Amino acid sequence: MSMRMDHNGRTGAGVANAPRGASRIAPPPVKRTPRQWPSVNWQLLSRLLYPLLVLTLLVAAAQAWRELVLQLDRPIAQVLVESKLGVVAEANQLELQQQLDSFGEPGFLSVDLAAMQQALEQLPWIDQARVSRIWPDRLKVEVVEQQPIARWGEQQWLNSRGQVFRGVTREPEAGMPRLLGPEGSQEQVMQQYWSLARVLRPMGYSIARLELKARGSWFVTTSDGLELLLGRDVVLEKIRRFSVIHERELKEQMDRVARIDLRYANGLAVAWRDSDSAQAVQ
Repeated sequence: MSMRMDHNGRTGAGVANAPRGASRIAPPPVKRTPRQWPSVNWQLLSRLLYPLLVLTLLVAAAQAWRELVLQLDRPIAQVLVESKLGVVAEANQLELQQQLDSFGEPGFLSVDLAAMQQALEQLPWIDQARVSRIWPDRLKVEVVEQQPIARWGEQQWLNSRGQVFRGVTREPEAGMPRLLGPEGSQEQVMQQYWSLARVLRPMGYSIARLELKARGSWFVTTSDGLELLLGRDVVLEKIRRFSVIHERELKEQMDRVARIDLRYANGLAVAWRDSDSAQAVQ
């Protein structure tokens, strides 16, 4: 053991220095446990991602559709007009064009065909209209013009369904019958006209004038000037009664008959052209 002195002059025992090259004992290595990652719940993940994927596809499809519509909805380049009766009169063509212009400049796909058809049918000379598309940028308008069957009052006309319209596109046939009646009775008068005409036509008579009075009485004047007073009730039964008596007794004398009164329960009364009196016939 060696002695050494500190700075105070004291001596003490010292520990001998370890010899060089001596080995040191290293601590044992720390064993690390591998990090554990949480397990993935693929079923839950798929449930969350599937709706998102579907939504993404829908949005993409909608966007693609909008782009396609914008490409196809091009301005209408031409409107073709066809009439069942041939060429539309020039004045009517102008009126029809004005009605179409009221829709502005719609696209080929965005144009409202039903609204356009309804607007065209408001024109007095059009009975029916049909509007269709012709790919890629044209419209086709087919119109059925009103056909007058009879005159209603002084300035109006009736079609076969008893609908009133103004203005005719073509010259009416000669001998067009004239129908009269209270406001709103045109369909009833037209129906009565067809019923009476079916009975009178085989007898050789055509109706020149049919009038429904305000109280409901019917009056007929034929193209030969024969007047028929039918009253209010069972009009068809009365006109059939006339056809039977006409065939049986009056057929050969009709050129002398001015008026026939059918307002009786049975039979009729005949007014002769060359007499002021009436003769009852049963």
